[in-house]
Amino acid sequence: MKIKIIKDVFNDNQWHREGEVHNLDQDTARFYIHKGLGIEHKEEKARKETKEEKAAIETKAEKPKRRTRKPKAE
Repeated sequence: MKIKIIKDVFNDNQWHREGEVHNLDQDTARFYIHKGLGIEHKEEKARKETKEEKAAIETKAEKPKRRTRKPKAE
C-alpha cells in the first residue's frame, strides 16, 4: 500500500521524511494511517486532452496581438 508521510518517522534504522511516498506492507501502512503519521496515496491519472481543447489552444496562439499606441511627443 502506498502511503504519503505527513510527519517524520524513524523506522528500521531509516527515516521516512515528510512528503515522501513509500510502498509499505499492509500492517505498517494501517498503523501509520491510524496514528496520523501518513495518509493513503492515490496516484492521479493524467487527464486526456480532447480535440476541442486542442483546437481552442491553437486558435488562441494564432490571434495577432493588438498594437499599443505610442504617446505623442509634444
